[in-house]
Amino acid sequence: MGISGSIDPIARKYADIFVAKFSEIDANGWQKPWICARPDIVPQNISGRPYKNGNALFLMLAASVKQYRYPLFLTYNQAKNFGANVRKGETSYPVVYYAESVCDAETGHKTDITPEEYRLMDKEEKQQYKLKCQMIKNNVFNLDQTNIAEARPDIIRKLDKKYCSAEEKTIRDTEVLKVDKMLQEQTWLCQIKLSEGDSAYYSISKDFIEVPAKTRFPDQRYFYGTLYHEMAHSTGAPGRLDRDLTGGFGSKLYAGEELVAELSSAIMSCITGLDSTIKEENLQYLKNWSEVITDDPKIIFSAVAKASAAANMICRELKIEQAQGIDMTDLTEDVNVSKNMYSALADMSVEQQAAQENLYSGVSMHR
Repeated sequence: MGISGSIDPIARKYADIFVAKFSEIDANGWQKPWICARPDIVPQNISGRPYKNGNALFLMLAASVKQYRYPLFLTYNQAKNFGANVRKGETSYPVVYYAESVCDAETGHKTDITPEEYRLMDKEEKQQYKLKCQMIKNNVFNLDQTNIAEARPDIIRKLDKKYCSAEEKTIRDTEVLKVDKMLQEQTWLCQIKLSEGDSAYYSISKDFIEVPAKTRFPDQRYFYGTLYHEMAHSTGAPGRLDRDLTGGFGSKLYAGEELVAELSSAIMSCITGLDSTIKEENLQYLKNWSEVITDDPKIIFSAVAKASAAANMICRELKIEQAQGIDMTDLTEDVNVSKNMYSALADMSVEQQAAQENLYSGVSMHR
C-alpha cells in the first residue's frame, strides 16, 4: 500500500491546527473543554452532508481556533456556484477519504472484485489478491473565508435563522442511552467494571476496563469522556485494531497511545453531543505532543487516523449513529452543490480505517 507525496502539506495543516488548540490549554490544570459540542451543530458541507470522525474533529477544531461563526464548509467551485469568491490570502482545509480496490497479487492490476467480496473470501483465496487503499483529498473553505455574506446576504439570513433556531441540547439522548445499555448488558468487546474508586484504566494483560461510577463525577457528562478514552485503548488490542500497547507509563510510546485515546474520546464526545476535556494526567504531555507534532506533522495525521478507526469501531459495536447536521435543502435549491465525492467526500468504514493504518507503518507515533 502507498499514498502520494501530498500527505506532507495535509499533515502540516493538521499539525498547525492541533498545536494551536493545545496551546490554548493550560498544562497546570485548566480544564476548559477543548471540544465544546452541540449535537445539532456539526461540521458539514454546504450541500448538507455532515463530515465524520477525523474530518469532523479536524474541522471542528479549525472552526474553534479560527473562531468561525459556523462550522460550515464548501469547496472553491461551490463558492463560485453561489456567486461568491474565496477571500484573497485564505488557505483551504484538507478533507480526506480512502478508496479501496482489489488487485491481482501477481500483476498488481485492478480487478472487478469489490472490497466487500474480497472480505468474504477464505484465507487461501485472499492470497490471490491484494487490497489497496488510496487516499483522496479535497480542499474546503469555511464560509467565513468567502465573500458570500456580500454576494448572497439572503443565504446568510437563512443560515442565521437555522443555527439560532436549532434546538439546543446538552447530549444526544438516544445515542448516549446506547452507551448506558451497553454498560448494563456488558456487551462491549471486553468487560467494563464500574468502581467506587478514582482510577480509570484499560488492562492490556487481562483485557478489561475499569472506570469510576457515574456518581464519582461532579459532572456526569465527563464520565462518558473517560469511558470513551478507555474503550478506545481497548480497541487497540490484538485481534481488534492491533495497535502497539506495550509502552510503559511515561514512555514516548505510551504518550502516543494516550494521544490516540484522547482524540478518540473527542470524536465520540462530538458524536454524542458532549463536551470533551483532556484527562488531567495527560496535560503533562501537551508540550511534548506539540513539539513532536511540529517537528513531524505526519504523527498527528496518523494519530487522527487511528483515533477515527477506534471511534468507528465503538460506533459500530454500539450501533451509534452520527449526527445528521442541519438541513440545507432550501439554501441550495437554485445552486448546483453535488453531494458526491467532489463536494462532501465519503468517510471510511472500520475496515478501511484499519487498512489505512498500514499506510503509516513507517510513521512512528513516538521517538
